[in-house]
Amino acid sequence: DEPEKEQKVESRRPQGNIQLDIDRPITEQGPFDLILHKFTGLMVAARGGDITAELKINAVKDYIAKHSDCKLIDRFENITHLLDRQQQYQLLIECHLLESDSLVCTPSFVTLPTADIQNNIRLLRENNVTYPFVCKPIVAHGKKESHQMSIIFDDDSLTDIQPPCVAQSFINHNAVLYKVFIIGDQQFIVERPSIKNLTPRGQATIHFDSNDVSKPNCSSFLTEVCICATVS
Repeated sequence: DEPEKEQKVESRRPQGNIQLDIDRPITEQGPFDLILHKFTGLMVAARGGDITAELKINAVKDYIAKHSDCKLIDRFENITHLLDRQQQYQLLIECHLLESDSLVCTPSFVTLPTADIQNNIRLLRENNVTYPFVCKPIVAHGKKESHQMSIIFDDDSLTDIQPPCVAQSFINHNAVLYKVFIIGDQQFIVERPSIKNLTPRGQATIHFDSNDVSKPNCSSFLTEVCICATVS
C-alpha cells in the first residue's frame, strides 16, 4: 500500500462523498462529517522519519481535534498497533487467544530476529510452531514488502526466510478466509479466497504476495482447490 493522496470523505456539503486531497489544507475542503481513510502508508512513512508524511498525518489530527463532531475511521491510535506484526501478536497474547480453552484461537507464532538457523529451529520448537509455517514481514501495512510472504516446509528451507519476520503455523482452512468488519454495533462478514490446504511433507519454499491470494476475484495456483473423484 503506497501513501495515497486522495481519501473518501462524507461531507455536509451537497455533493456527498468527495475525495480529500491530503496535499491541500483540509479546512478548505470541508466541513466534513466523517473521514474514511487508509493512511497506513503515510503512518509507516512517518514512523520511519519521513517529515512530509508526518506533517500530513498531523494535519488530519489537528483537523479532528478542532472539529470534534467529525468522525475519523479508523482513529490513528487504533491503527498504530496493527502496523507491526509483533505488536499485533502481542495483543493476541494479552487477549489469551493462544489458550486451548479460548472460543477464538490463533495458530502458534514466534518472531525470528536473525537468519541463525539453529537458533530459529530452537525458537520454532519452543513456541510450538509447526511445518508448514507462513513467514511474514514485521511491517504489516504501508509497504509493498508487507505482503511478500513465504511458506516454509522444513528445517532445510529456513535459509529462505527474510529476518526479522514472524513465523506462524499454517492451518488448513479449505481455501476460504472470512474478514469481519465492525462499525459501531454493526458487523459485516466478507468471504475471501485464501490458500488451499497444504500437506506437511517437505517441498520447495513457496513465495507469494498475499494480495494475490486474498483479494476478490484473484487468481493464483495457491487458491486452486483440487476436486478429486474416486471411481469404484
